[in-house]
Amino acid sequence: MLALRIVSSLAFMAILVGVASTQDKKGTNNEKLVGSWELVKTTSSDGFLTKMKMEFTKDGKFRAFLDGDEKPIAESTYEVKGDTIKWKKFKGADNHEEKIKTLTDKQLVVVQKTPGDRTETHEFKRVK
Repeated sequence: MLALRIVSSLAFMAILVGVASTQDKKGTNNEKLVGSWELVKTTSSDGFLTKMKMEFTKDGKFRAFLDGDEKPIAESTYEVKGDTIKWKKFKGADNHEEKIKTLTDKQLVVVQKTPGDRTETHEFKRVK
């Protein structure tokens, strides 16, 4: 009887550990954003975006790259406030911001307003 309880307890613990390991890391959006992200889908009509990779660092620096290029096409600083990423001096503007729609360990989806009040959605996967 004791052996059955031990086996049952171990099985229950194994299930809990398995479920916990598939959960996303907890943390702020700022902490979860740090790393490298590769664009997988966009509603933008800009063709160059389809090969884009972004890198966010812990110290608030941002770099964007095109299709494996070593030299960034854009560099900036950023900050995250709630569900908004704010860049300084990015894309030819003094300030630029995008709303975080989804941010997990593996996926980032952002929404931005463009000139002309269009809305674009960009979906990224984590690569590092």
